[in-house]
Amino acid sequence: MNSIYIKKCDNVNVFLINMQKIDKKYQILLDLVDELMVTTSFGAAFDNVAKRLKIKANEKEKILNNTFPKEYQSLNKELNFLINSMMSRSKKPTNFKKLRLNEKIKYFVVKRLLLTDEIIDLKKLAKLNLSSKSPNNLFKILFYISDEIWFLAGDKSLDFNFYSKRFILMNIYLNSFLYLVSQKKRDLNNLENFVEKQIKAVLTFGKLKSKFMNLVGLR
Repeated sequence: MNSIYIKKCDNVNVFLINMQKIDKKYQILLDLVDELMVTTSFGAAFDNVAKRLKIKANEKEKILNNTFPKEYQSLNKELNFLINSMMSRSKKPTNFKKLRLNEKIKYFVVKRLLLTDEIIDLKKLAKLNLSSKSPNNLFKILFYISDEIWFLAGDKSLDFNFYSKRFILMNIYLNSFLYLVSQKKRDLNNLENFVEKQIKAVLTFGKLKSKFMNLVGLR
C-alpha cells in the first residue's frame, strides 16, 4: 500500500474504500512518487516499485514504455489524469448551477488542491516537479489543469480570450498551490479566502482595463 496515501487516511476503512477506486496503474503511480523522494534515478525508482509490487518483467517493460515514456513528464500527466477522474466523480454543491462563473472557478481550484493534498504530499509534489528540471513540463501541467477547471466551470468558448483566461488561472492555481504548501496547518477557510482574493484582484484589473480602453477610444 502506498505510504503517501495511507498517511492521509486516519480511518483504515476510508483508506481501503478509496484505494478500491484506484486501479493498479494508479497504485504504481502513487508508489512511484514516494520512491522518487529517495531515489534520484527514474529508472531505479520504477525498478524498486515494480519489485515491491511483484510486477513481472514483461509487464514491467510494457508499463514503463507505455505509461512513462517521458519519465517525469509522463508521471505528471498521469497524476493529472488521476486527479481529473476524482474531480469528475466528486459531487458538486447543490447550488452549483446558481453560482457565478468566478465562484465556480474558486470552487474547482480549492477542490482540486484539496483532492491533490489527499493523495500526495504537496511538498513532495513540488519536489517532484523541481526534480524534472523542465520548466516546460511544469508549464504544460499548469495549462492542462487550468483548461480542465475552465471546462468543468462550464466555459466552452473559443474566443480571443481562450488562452489569456487559462494563463491567468495558471497563475492563480500556482500561487494557491504554493500558499497551501507553506501552511503548517491546513485551513479550508484561509485557502478559500486566498483564492477569492486572487480572483477578485484579476476581476478588478479587468474592469479597470476595460474602463481605460473605453476612455481612450479603443472600444
